[in-house]
Parts: sequence; structure tokens; C-alpha cells
Amino acid sequence: MRIVPLVFFVFLAAWAQAQESTPQVFARAADAFRTGDFDAAVRGYRAVLAAEPSNFPARSNLGAALVRLGLYTDAVKEYRAALEIAPSAAIAPLRMNFGLAYYKSGQIEDAAREFEQARRMMPGELNPSLLAADCYLRLGDFTKVEELLLPLMPAHPDDRALEYLLGTAYIRGGKVEKGQAMIDRLLRQGGSAEAHFLIGSVAFMAKDYPAAVKELGEAVASNPELPSLLSYYGRALLFTGDPDGAAKAFRDQLASDPNDYEANLRLADILRVGRSYSDARPRYEKALTLQPASLEANYGLAMLDLAVKQPAAARKRFEEIVARAPQYGVAHQGLADALDQLGRKEDAERERALADRLRVASGAADDGIPRDAEAPDFSLASPSGDAPTHLASYRGKQPVVLIFASYTCPKFRSQVDALNQLATRYQNRVAFLLVYIREAHGDSNWQSTINQREGVSQPDASSITEKREYASACLRKLKIQYAAVVDGMDGAVEKAYAGWPSRVYLIDRTGRVKFSSLLDRERFDADGLQAALETAISPRR
Repeated sequence: MRIVPLVFFVFLAAWAQAQESTPQVFARAADAFRTGDFDAAVRGYRAVLAAEPSNFPARSNLGAALVRLGLYTDAVKEYRAALEIAPSAAIAPLRMNFGLAYYKSGQIEDAAREFEQARRMMPGELNPSLLAADCYLRLGDFTKVEELLLPLMPAHPDDRALEYLLGTAYIRGGKVEKGQAMIDRLLRQGGSAEAHFLIGSVAFMAKDYPAAVKELGEAVASNPELPSLLSYYGRALLFTGDPDGAAKAFRDQLASDPNDYEANLRLADILRVGRSYSDARPRYEKALTLQPASLEANYGLAMLDLAVKQPAAARKRFEEIVARAPQYGVAHQGLADALDQLGRKEDAERERALADRLRVASGAADDGIPRDAEAPDFSLASPSGDAPTHLASYRGKQPVVLIFASYTCPKFRSQVDALNQLATRYQNRVAFLLVYIREAHGDSNWQSTINQREGVSQPDASSITEKREYASACLRKLKIQYAAVVDGMDGAVEKAYAGWPSRVYLIDRTGRVKFSSLLDRERFDADGLQAALETAISPRR
């Protein structure tokens, strides 16, 4: 694939040498630019403009030097001034420069407008169309990408950049069959990074995240410079339970493209969950500058406000979110938490009940048993095969925290310390119980990137005896501080609780669910579980 270069057109010193004023200053500035001394170039061009404010090459080149220094706002100002005095032959390349300054500053809509104007002025050049198409991809306007690139296909049948951008627009726009045709074209040219990226994108959209990790990883190994590739790879890693690998991919993406919305947003989420609040906030804010209407970025900022005990600010953000998106259930839950912090208990309970209704109505596959529903009863033996533990035996006596997991689940392993701390804190008041279920990553399932890094490998249990041995080893290796039982080979209890690959529940004294969460670093809220525990152990009224 021919990489679309972010090249800035620099007007050479030869033009200035024909002028009568300050040619040597201009020439030195141009030499400084060529050798990478952009600070000196900026000083030189400003000196020229102080003497000759209408010197077009100095004005344009000053804009290019400012871009190289990352001073995009100043660059845009200089390019705008340069357009007012540009000779007709220079307007098209100047529009490209103008567009690139907007592009690199994250003002994608403005960049698309400038590239469109350059495209109309440079009908024989492919780069303006490709850059405009890339802008529309970032803006999610996939139809516009098709309209822009389809007419160019006959004249550029073998251009990989064009095929890649068009195929990506098809796939992200839901036209998978047309996208597959573009994949096939690229595959005929060899197992290119572009083909792997598109195949991985199809898998990602189908929520086949393990396949997406495999294909996107192949693309990264071949050409990590493809636009947004590392961002997609990071998202796939995140969905397969590898936040550390995802964070690295997002950081690598932002090192080459600081204006990638998804990389900023998802890295901010990881930082927030890891309690790096001061690092997370500017990432969310950057995501908002890139997509001002983003509910997710606003939600992330509201959750940050909650985390740092600023409930009034959090409440304001959550109320704005639910006003725009009344079905956004997690925002209602966040609003309930903010109202709780503000001491408005009745309002908080109303919002929490609404969040629960929305969660049930959504029918999300990973929601498990709804809050306040009766927990299914079971009777399971310990890893040693001793007398079974009967869930109903706790009813009327004490709450129970049920943890569904296996040793090969990295999401569970990431939360062992937090669960141990809670079990120790609430010992004798709350029963904690690990329900050992089928392996998250046995030999019949895909292998997680974390398990590969940590050398965790364990085949599926072939008998209940082997499954009990696995449970015993899990307790020992992870130093788990609470008891365990082992689900049968039929996985009946796991299925009843939607427990695979890992999940945690709080069952109160009446046998009803009061807390439910997937057990991973992104979604499990240990503080939320602790708050639910405090309510569950409070004196009965």
C-alpha cells in the first residue's frame, strides 16, 4: 500500500531571491526548515514578514514550520492569511497544507472541507481524495467515502490505499458482502496488512473478538502504520480481557496519531479503571474535542467526577447525558450514585430502579440475573468432594457473594486481590464462595494474549475429579481466602447464573440478587460491591 503522506509544500528560497527585500533572511529560514530546525525557520519567516507582510512564500512556509512544531492553531491562522494573498497557482497546494494542519489538530470536519477544495482544484491527483476519504471515515460518514472513491476505481484499479479505504467504509457501514469483495481483491495481491485489517474488522463487528485479535495482530506485525489499525487492535484486546496489551496498542496509536478518537477514549477508560484519574481526564477531554457529541466521553468524565468525590459535577453531567439519551441505563446508574453521594437517597433509589428496568429491557447477553430477582438454588460439593454446600442454607442468616470463575480466566485473576480484601473485611458477616466452572481458556477454546504472556495453559477438565483438582490448584496458586465449590460437568449452575467466563453476585439474606457484574478490570466495581455489602449487612428493619 502506498502510504498517504502528510507532506507540506514549502515554497523555496528561489522565489524570494528574486525579490529586493530580505532574501538572505528568507534563504536562511528555508535552509533551517530543510535541516529540521523549525524554531529557527519560524524566527526567520517572522522576520521576513515583519518587513514584508504580503510575502506569500514566507507566510505559507511559516504555517508549515508551525505545524512541524505542533502549533496547529497558529499554523491555521497563517495559512488563512496566506490564502488571501496567494497567487492562483499556489492555492491548491496551500489548501492541502491548510487541510493537513486541521487534520493534525483533530479538526477533521474542517480538514475534509479543505481536502475537498484541493481535490476539485487538482483533478489528476489522488492524494486529496484519499485524505478527504480518511476524514469521512473518522467522522463515520461511510456513504460519503463510497461516493468519493468509487468513481476513482476504474482509473486506479490496483491502488491498495484506495481499496483499503473503500473496503473499510463498506465494512464499518454494514455492507459486509461488498467489503468481503475488497478483501478478496487485496488477498489476491498477497496476505497484505490491509487484507488482515479488513478481515479483522469484519470479525470485530461480528463480535468474534478472538478472531479479530488474530487478524489484527497479523496486520500490526506487517504494517503498524495503517491508519487506526492499532486502535482497532487495542479494542479487540480489551474485549478479550487484556487491558495492559490494549493500553500499549492505544499508546502506540496515539504516538503516531494523537487525534484517534477511539484510542483516546478507550485509553482514558483503562486509566480511570486503574485509578489514574489525572491521566484519564485529558484523554476524555481530547476525545470530546474530536467528537463533541460523544456520550461515552461525557460518561467517562462523569464517572471521573464521581471517583474524585465531586458528585455535584457528576450529577450535572449525568443529567445532561440522560436528557439526550433516556435509554442510556448506565448513566442512570451513575446518576443514582451521584445522588447517593449528595445524600438524596430517595432520588437515588428512583434512578437505580430505572437503570435496572432499562438493563432488563435491553436483554443484554452479559447482564446475568437481574437485580432483586431470586437467585437459583444449588447444592455443590467442595474441591475435596465433601458434603455439598446448599445455597438455601444461607437464607435468613447472612448474605453470600458468589464468584463464578476458573483459573484460566485472566479477568478473574486480575480481581483476586480485591475479592480477597473484601472477603477478609467482611469475614463472619458475609459468606464468600467461589463456584469453579469450566475453563475460560481450555484446549477447546481460544487462547488469551495474557495467558500466553503469563504461561497459563490448562486443558479442559475431562472428569469431575479433574475439575476438582483444578479448583484446588486454583485456590492454592492464587491464595484465595474463601471457600470453593465445583460445578458439575453439565455446567448447570454456571448456565443458571450466566457465570462464564467469570462473574460476581451478591445474594442478600432473602435470597435475592443485589449486585451483579462481569468480573474484569473494566466493569467490576469493587467499591460498588462494598457499598452493596454495607447495605446487605445493615440491621433488618
